[in-house]
Amino acid sequence: MRKLIQLFGFWYGCLGALCCAAWFALVVLGYPALPSFNWYLAFFILHCCAATFTFQPHMRPPWEPLFSLSPGRIRLGKTLFSLATLNFIVCFGVFLVAGKLGDRALEEKAVPLILTSFLLQNTVYIAVHWAFRPANLFPSSFIEALSNPLGSFLRLVLPNKKKM
Repeated sequence: MRKLIQLFGFWYGCLGALCCAAWFALVVLGYPALPSFNWYLAFFILHCCAATFTFQPHMRPPWEPLFSLSPGRIRLGKTLFSLATLNFIVCFGVFLVAGKLGDRALEEKAVPLILTSFLLQNTVYIAVHWAFRPANLFPSSFIEALSNPLGSFLRLVLPNKKKM
């Protein structure tokens, strides 16, 4: 059963990333930004299943990665995730700049770009997660922040209180 979940997560991440990249390209080229509700619903259900299995780091024992580890593969996984993250940051930055300048047309085009780039980042992470295991790719502080984003944000914002 565990191998089946790993394969589902990995292939969902790969196929989802390809679909999100194609959707992103269509939005950039000016095609209709949003597909029909049925596509959203199907994608939402699949994404919820994959995310549920992926983001439970403390509830399961460690597993073997789907692929053998090599420096090149680790570098490839980190590079793909970094590029997807950079893409999201740029799209979000365009949205913020458009809002600051009052450019409604650019702002309206940036919204689907943010959505597709965020989904692209998610699906790339899911594929890399199941292919190589996060412990083999990222420092433990990154994995902890990803596992508890609200706690990580609060630690950044609120001052540390020393225990007495």
